[in-house]
Amino acid sequence: WAVILPGLGLALVLAGCAETMQAAAPSDKTVIRVGSPFKPGHILVDAAEKFKELAAQRSGGRLAVQIDAGTLSEEEISTRNSTGQLEMQSNGHRSLEVFAAPYFFFNAPYVMKDFDHFMRAWDGKLGEAARAMAEQKGNVRFLGIVYRGLRQTTARKPVYTPADVYGVKLRLPNVATWIAAWKALDATPVPLTLPQLYGGLKTGQADASEGDLPQIASFKLNEVQTHLIITNHLVQTGGMLINKPFF
Repeated sequence: WAVILPGLGLALVLAGCAETMQAAAPSDKTVIRVGSPFKPGHILVDAAEKFKELAAQRSGGRLAVQIDAGTLSEEEISTRNSTGQLEMQSNGHRSLEVFAAPYFFFNAPYVMKDFDHFMRAWDGKLGEAARAMAEQKGNVRFLGIVYRGLRQTTARKPVYTPADVYGVKLRLPNVATWIAAWKALDATPVPLTLPQLYGGLKTGQADASEGDLPQIASFKLNEVQTHLIITNHLVQTGGMLINKPFF
């Protein structure tokens, strides 16, 4: 948590909510609803839980954080956070894709060498421009980045070379750059939301998937897949974002 929490901007959240808290009666609480598409046990849900704990402590109980984990898709959560139906999200980079598309290379396969490379770019002018565009176009403000590890591949058969994914029905989120990358390897992408992930693999709608290890573990994909292939094809991060007007 020493790596994650300084970037969450908790002090800024408390400061941003200070006016609301002062205006409320002593017994009132300011509610912060946080949405995450991932199941409990995923690091982005863990980050939200830690935020909840610290927000309660440091606000003297005046901030009440409610976490909705694993029931809505990334797309739904990003939209609701943008429109103010959710105050915060602990999510993948759907908001970056939609509201700051020119900078979505931050979340593209085989672009970043490692997390240090990612953070050097994110803390520099490119990341600053990406955050500004997301705030301007999407009404969301990045509080911090959560490192999720490298994305791997799961399947019902061994995969040793790119040729082994020929024709494989691969579950992917509906992300154009990711779909294009796997199509270039002659896989057959099957766009499914996270809530559809487990069921899609169980029923054979898809034969394989890819994701970070926390996603693979928290969705219990070992029950519906037989092989884990270490492909390390994307340095995966997530974001803690807050609705700009609420902030």
